[in-house]
Amino acid sequence: MSYHIHIYNVGKKPDTAFHVLTSDIKMDKLYLLNNDKEEYVEVEKQIRETFAKTNVDEVVTIAIDPFDYHDVYEKVLEIHKTESQLHDDPRFHINFTMGTGIVVGAVCSAAYEIGADLYYIKESCYSESGKDELIRVEIEKTDEIFELRKKKQTLETILKKQFNKILSFAEKDKD
Repeated sequence: MSYHIHIYNVGKKPDTAFHVLTSDIKMDKLYLLNNDKEEYVEVEKQIRETFAKTNVDEVVTIAIDPFDYHDVYEKVLEIHKTESQLHDDPRFHINFTMGTGIVVGAVCSAAYEIGADLYYIKESCYSESGKDELIRVEIEKTDEIFELRKKKQTLETILKKQFNKILSFAEKDKD
């Protein structure tokens, strides 16, 4: 049975953290990526109060610098490593609705590395339904591609195919 871990970028309002509770996406643990600015700490407090009333096992805050891409990216990878050691079949879900552009970029990049599902909340003013909508973005884990690049046979196969294409174009140009 999978253990579902969510990562949420704390922003200027808490509402987008709650839509997952009425979706079919399971949640066992929630990580809040946040900084120490008073207004964001207040939003985090509101999120924690709401999740305390649910069946989510744990809510953990990870301190980030919202203007340091590498810091945020590495923190997500650390979460993945820690949870993968604690649970046999962890599933990761990242809500990237809130946060600076740097934070959003970093968590989305990390999602490809760890094979996390992405989702965001499309606010009602932008939605055809006139209601807030949870939008899922299914992605593939990229480490298999990186692993293939290390394999000598894979590189040779790709190079042969490219070389053959070049030769066939060169032969067509002779005619």
